[in-house]
Amino acid sequence: MESQPPERREPFWSHFSNLVRRMNPLPHGTPASTSVTPFDKDPFTTGVINLHGCTCIIIITEKGLYNSHFWDGPSFSQSTVPIHGPKIFEHDVLRPITYGLRFCTSNDTILEGPPACNHYIRDEYEPLAFIFSPKKWNSDVMQYPAQIVKIAHALWDVLPSADVQVVGYVNVGRADPVLRDSDFIDPDVGDIGQLEGKVVVDYQPRVRLQDGRVGSVVDVWIGDEVERVWRKEWNSSNVREQNQRLMDRKRNVNRANS
Repeated sequence: MESQPPERREPFWSHFSNLVRRMNPLPHGTPASTSVTPFDKDPFTTGVINLHGCTCIIIITEKGLYNSHFWDGPSFSQSTVPIHGPKIFEHDVLRPITYGLRFCTSNDTILEGPPACNHYIRDEYEPLAFIFSPKKWNSDVMQYPAQIVKIAHALWDVLPSADVQVVGYVNVGRADPVLRDSDFIDPDVGDIGQLEGKVVVDYQPRVRLQDGRVGSVVDVWIGDEVERVWRKEWNSSNVREQNQRLMDRKRNVNRANS
């Protein structure tokens, strides 16, 4: 049954609309879609829109962002059907996490989706993973708890030190009436039709940090919540220190193997 969305909340509605208007959303590929975007000198805003039952996995390090979209049906909704259900879930969700996938976009373009563990998302980069999945109305009970556990273990198989967090979203059962095209957002679209069903990641390479220094920041938002899900700040000295630690680790490994 389709739930009624919460009433409009300002000033968050206007702020979130501005974020969404400048998004380059991840395509709703078939049977799923994934992408990786490095954090470099250029700012960007991305994420997934029109989530109404689907699941989105986002992984962040100081090197880059892994973004993904997995369809509700049949991947999740039929995952408990005997014999074929678990195979569908394994093929459509768990396998792409480990090995990546090829997917077809709405305009029949074939794209390559990388695995969760890739050049920018590696275990030594201290990854943080978010699983955005539907929850039951007016509760914190997830709609697919068993499947979420399997996803978490699949992530730990490739990223053992990943901090995995589950974020439930309100499933209003429909796409945004203003944003019918899930693969493209017209920056002149104006106001969004609903807050729900949107995960937004905003990366800014040069901003004034809380300590007064200039650095980079990445924010993660979900339309259901006025407060951001997460914020990460880092400056050039942090990155240099991290790179030095990685170089030291590699030297130690090479010495151990010599």
